[in-house]
Amino acid sequence: MGAAHTEKKPNNLDYRHDTVGGAYKMGPMRVAVGYAKDKQDAATTATAGKTTKKDVWVGGSFAVTPAAEISLAYYKIDTTRASTVSATGEKKLIILGGTYAMSKRTNLYADLDQAKTKGL
Repeated sequence: MGAAHTEKKPNNLDYRHDTVGGAYKMGPMRVAVGYAKDKQDAATTATAGKTTKKDVWVGGSFAVTPAAEISLAYYKIDTTRASTVSATGEKKLIILGGTYAMSKRTNLYADLDQAKTKGL
């Protein structure tokens, strides 16, 4: 388990980031989940307002052999912009991956992904 909080105020613009997540390993399987939220002021008067981004993810992996592992992950990102023109958007991403340890320091890996976006 882990969590983090960041707050900055560069040039009187507010920025805040919070994240929490965790992972659990059961034999050859590993499961991970997490959530993050960003709030940020716009940098110009033309886009004055706040942008909020929320990320959610869940994934897992399975060690087929000591050297080979497959993984699957899902990410969803929602973005809201409250400015002179409000806008919202969403991105969904699915990733299927494989890793093969060729040596202690060398991995061969491949990923397939599909992303769908709406808005923004």
